[in-house]
Amino acid sequence: MSYPQPPLDDSATAMEQAERVQRTMAMAIIGGTVVIGIVIAMILGLDSTNPLYVVLAVVLVAGGFALAMTAGYRAPASPANGQSPYLAAFFVRMAYTEAPMLISIVLSFVVDSGAPFLVALPLTIASMWVHLVPSDAARRRWAANQKS
Repeated sequence: MSYPQPPLDDSATAMEQAERVQRTMAMAIIGGTVVIGIVIAMILGLDSTNPLYVVLAVVLVAGGFALAMTAGYRAPASPANGQSPYLAAFFVRMAYTEAPMLISIVLSFVVDSGAPFLVALPLTIASMWVHLVPSDAARRRWAANQKS
């Protein structure tokens, strides 16, 4: 099922429209991540755990950041339902930066401590901010990958 595209404002280009959607989604995801952190802290507490699990959570975030940096700014081969390639790549970057967070949640429940998730939380938020919130640097990365 396809949904009708909203008409573009005369004052806004397609890229500006995509960036509005992108900014709204980014803030919702980042805000949700903070709420999940509060819930994890309340449910699991901050009991001590093996530092290896904390390091693993941080490495996962670093891997997601690197993957989003290398592969997240390429246009998908065929965006679904006429979606703009810029917005489709945004959702790919969102998946790359969000997956380590979800894995860290699972890891926290496995070790019965919120420490792995809560230590990785600021890094996760920073990674999401860099890759998901529209900025001049993100536009330059997008343009550089489209030229190559």
